Amino acid sequence: MIEEFMISANEAVSREFSSFPFLYRIHEEPK
Repeated sequence: MIEEFMISANEAVSREFSSFPFLYRIHEEPK
């Protein structure tokens, strides 16, 4: 149940901030 709230919160934040430029951390491809 808590996990579902966390996922919903993450999705809401990503929709809200999708128009703002953010720095993304880019990882190397897994080997």
